[in-house]
Amino acid sequence: QALWIFDLDTLRLLAANAAAERAYRYPRAEMLERTLLDLAPEEQQPILRRCFEKVAHNLVEGESRARSFQQRRKDGTLFEVELTFQACQ
Repeated sequence: QALWIFDLDTLRLLAANAAAERAYRYPRAEMLERTLLDLAPEEQQPILRRCFEKVAHNLVEGESRARSFQQRRKDGTLFEVELTFQACQ
C-alpha cells in the first residue's frame, strides 16, 4: 500500500514508502520535492486544495477521512486512488 506523509500547511511530501515510489514512478528523493498538488491532475487541484483546507484542518488526532481522487504518475498517466488522511503529531 502506497503511503506518504505530508505537511498540511504546505502540502509538501515529507516521507514516502517504496510502494508510493512504484505507484507514482518517482524515485523517493524526487517525490519528496513534490506537493500533493503536483501529483494531481490540474482539474482536480482546486478540489484537493479545498479538501485539505476545509476538512483536514478540522481533524482531531486519531480521526481520519477518505476521498477518491485521480493522481498523476511521473509519466503523466492518471490512476484512481483513495486518499485517506489523518492528523498526527
